[in-house]
Amino acid sequence: MVMNHILMVIILMVGIGIIGCTNTPPEIPTPTPMVQPVLDERVMVMESLTQFNKTSNLYIRILMGTNEIRELNDSTGNRYHQSYVVSRMIGLSLNLYRDGITNWNPPEDSGYYDRLIAIKEAELYRIEHFGGLNDMMLLTLPIENDEALEEVRQKFVEWKDDSRNQIPMNLQNEILKELNIKPDEVDFLYAGFEEPLPTLPSMPLDEKSPGTRG
Repeated sequence: MVMNHILMVIILMVGIGIIGCTNTPPEIPTPTPMVQPVLDERVMVMESLTQFNKTSNLYIRILMGTNEIRELNDSTGNRYHQSYVVSRMIGLSLNLYRDGITNWNPPEDSGYYDRLIAIKEAELYRIEHFGGLNDMMLLTLPIENDEALEEVRQKFVEWKDDSRNQIPMNLQNEILKELNIKPDEVDFLYAGFEEPLPTLPSMPLDEKSPGTRG
């Protein structure tokens, strides 16, 4: 009798469990959003590149401002002194630009993180290389030797056309095209190749020297 009672309790409990399971409405799977992640990715990349380009564009404006110094009449009449002042100013501002790019960190959760880091590394390489050339110019100007200065100037010309000098712009252009981002949406000044890609400029001593865009 006791055994029958126990069996009845077990059957009842199992029955309740089955009924409970069958009466519980099945969970409706939440549809996986397909558009939002793409939009978020695009927004993250846009915000990151905008920050990068604002830093880059600020330095370009500083470089363009040095042209005004060259247009001034040097009271000493010494073009070497004038070029030295310009080179010195560019070297100091270049240090600030290096700090700005070093502190630029793309979002780590972005699918474009590695490619954005590649832009950063390529830009830091440009800064380092150009800084070395600028230091060479600063060492050469005081001796006021035109042949030695021409050798340094030629190194600037070669760097202007070096493919490594164009890597950051090319990489950014690729990303913008993939995400259908307009250049002006991220303050990117050098998309499209109707005009030559920019280079960190040389230290021209005369009218035949290259300008600020290469």
